Amino acid sequence: QEKQDKAAGLLALSLSSAQRIHIQGIEDDPAKIWKKLEDVHMEKIAGSRFNAYDELFSVRLSDSEAPTTLIPKVDEIIKRIQGLRPSDFSVEKLDKELATMTLLKALPDSYNHLVSTLLMQKDLSLDMVHSALKQKAKAKGSSAQPAGTATASQAQAQAQTDTKSESAGHASLRSSDVNWTVSNDWIVDTGATSHMTPHKHWFASLQAHRVPIQLADKSIIYSEGKGEVHFAPKGRGPVVAITDVLYVPQLGSNLFSALHLTEHRQFRVIISKGNIDFIRDGKTLFNAVVEESNVAKLDGLIQIQTALASTVDRTLLHRRCGHVSKERLEKLVKNKLTVNLKLDSEAPLADLCETCIMGKQHRFPR
Repeated sequence: QEKQDKAAGLLALSLSSAQRIHIQGIEDDPAKIWKKLEDVHMEKIAGSRFNAYDELFSVRLSDSEAPTTLIPKVDEIIKRIQGLRPSDFSVEKLDKELATMTLLKALPDSYNHLVSTLLMQKDLSLDMVHSALKQKAKAKGSSAQPAGTATASQAQAQAQTDTKSESAGHASLRSSDVNWTVSNDWIVDTGATSHMTPHKHWFASLQAHRVPIQLADKSIIYSEGKGEVHFAPKGRGPVVAITDVLYVPQLGSNLFSALHLTEHRQFRVIISKGNIDFIRDGKTLFNAVVEESNVAKLDGLIQIQTALASTVDRTLLHRRCGHVSKERLEKLVKNKLTVNLKLDSEAPLADLCETCIMGKQHRFPR
């Protein structure tokens, strides 16, 4: 039992706060924790394997690399592919998957929407692709519409119906409007299921993360990363770290998901005339202002990360300095031991830090 508790504790402590929501109720069972994380991050569907196959066949050796560097790259992808296979996977299924992938990769750009929607099907099969291509050919042959605009097959139509539940976000219509200018405003969108931005320089941290995103006009675009953005609310104290923000270069605007906060971050959102308050633990952490055009924008500024000068508060400085003690932090600030440090708030460091407490405990709380 002690080993099981230690294993569960190590797994839980290795997760970010954003990931701990997945293990609520199973914190004491390391096997269930591992299985849940595997289900969330390694979904064993054909589309996931196709993306891994595509990455495998795209491996190339650059002129500056030694030939031996290819070996660990290929081994890593192969292990990932093996982990994405269901328990009943067979050579026959592999043959059919390779044939399916070849058909989809051979299609021209005008078929991108069909390919994207098919790849999101959990039960994608070679027969489904055959049916979709036959229906596509039949529709094109009996229609006077230009190539690439004919009515999609029944399989494609069903795929479009299921896209919303499978995609990372369902962005608002203005995201696909070519006349919409991408600004630095973060627009509150009740239809988006994830925070998104096309601004790479916004991110304090960013890791590769590719997921399909369906826009309101049913078109599909893809994220290229996911990370953390620091937002400084106007007149409300410390900087807020917004996690799980998707980096989507093709997006037409910055979308802030109210739904994501209420469903996954225990926020309450109160909409009143001209204002939206975002509340957690009884405290309003930030707000959005509703303009005359009925567009709500977060009231504050994005904290752009730079190497030479930073605008931070004590909470952020505490984290960046490896969760240094309160006394040492005050000494650091008082004696100006940092270069070009600018505190945007004189608010003292909170007495409680969740990460510090987690780091000191020996067992994950029951």
